[in-house]
Amino acid sequence: MQLPDELYIKLLTENDVLTDQQLKEAETFSKLQNISLHESLIQKDFVSDENLGRLIADYLKLPFVL
Repeated sequence: MQLPDELYIKLLTENDVLTDQQLKEAETFSKLQNISLHESLIQKDFVSDENLGRLIADYLKLPFVL
């Protein structure tokens, strides 16, 4: 599921998943590579796709299914 970058930022910072430095690095990388923040976070190994999915599922109050 693709969410707005602002929501990813909110979820990751409120849950202490990323440092401010990691977030800045991911945002810069996504702009340089012309990819989404979501993809940048995964490519930089700042968060796994599974962990990101769990955060989104929790936010949406849905069960997470692998």
